Amino acid sequence: MSATTSALPVRAAHDSSSGSCSSLPEPWLDPTTDDRALLSQVAEWYQRCLVADGGAQQSLARRGLVHPELLTTFGWGFADRRLGALLPGPKTHAGKALRARLQQLGLLRESGHGHFNGSLTLPIYDAAGALIDIYGRKATRNLVRGTELHCYLSAPADRRGVFNAAGLSGTDTVILTDSPLNALSFWSARLRNVTCTWHEQATIGDDLVATLTESTASRVVLAFRNTKQGVTHGEAVASRLTQAGLEVLALTFPANRDANDVLLRSGPAQLVVLVQERLSRSGTTMTFPVLAREDQPSPLHAEVNGKPPRKRMFARLPKPNFRPRHQSSSRQRRRSVAPNKRHSI
Repeated sequence: MSATTSALPVRAAHDSSSGSCSSLPEPWLDPTTDDRALLSQVAEWYQRCLVADGGAQQSLARRGLVHPELLTTFGWGFADRRLGALLPGPKTHAGKALRARLQQLGLLRESGHGHFNGSLTLPIYDAAGALIDIYGRKATRNLVRGTELHCYLSAPADRRGVFNAAGLSGTDTVILTDSPLNALSFWSARLRNVTCTWHEQATIGDDLVATLTESTASRVVLAFRNTKQGVTHGEAVASRLTQAGLEVLALTFPANRDANDVLLRSGPAQLVVLVQERLSRSGTTMTFPVLAREDQPSPLHAEVNGKPPRKRMFARLPKPNFRPRHQSSSRQRRRSVAPNKRHSI
């Protein structure tokens, strides 16, 4: 049997718009391969699951990430909670060996559940293009309180990798955000010279600093979320980049907002305007590609499976199906009054 995943078996045909999981591919993993190849096989299986799951695709569309090349360029996937269930039985030799390897990589927990269950997944590569980690973002909204929205295979202090390394060459200015989703918001606005750190809990990696200093870029525009924690993180990153000899400019969003919020509320053109205004205030300029309306529709008007996405941030709560104690129905009032009327007669 081949160790590659190019011939993953797929069940009967399905309707991707309905989000049915009955026809998703089954994992075809080789426990004898090395760690990096096994991690690549799981990442590719996640990608096939996203293509087959319409509900997971809608979660990206709700973020305004509707560019047609988004999935193929960055390898987005979806962990549909079936990884542990579709592996060989835990009592078989093959099942024990494969589960032990996946647990060693962090893809399976000791309980047998997948580490990225219910999450959109994004493979993380180093500057040389080797897969070293996976990022996961919960796709559903009805989560138990305290559930971590972001998950990685590595600890915050050990996170490394260069997001969108191909877009950092041939430019004098690089946009640096604090998360992959914010970086993809700029990328969807056709600002392809963008990369990111791995959230506020992680410091900027040495490999990313080395990639920026070795590239043609001499200027970095920080586009971090405008919160107290985001500002603190941005100051630490700016200090590190300044020591490396790079010019750092800070892009300020409205309070408690980030790049993805601007994309959803004002469209991709507003992100271009914000970057241009920040560069003009510093006396520098940069050439931006012209936005084509047919190439990047406005996220608020883009159709998802034939229906426009909801503009409301949160769904309206249903009305309670109970009646407070001080209120009673007309039937209950008649029952309580009728005996008194009969006694009075």
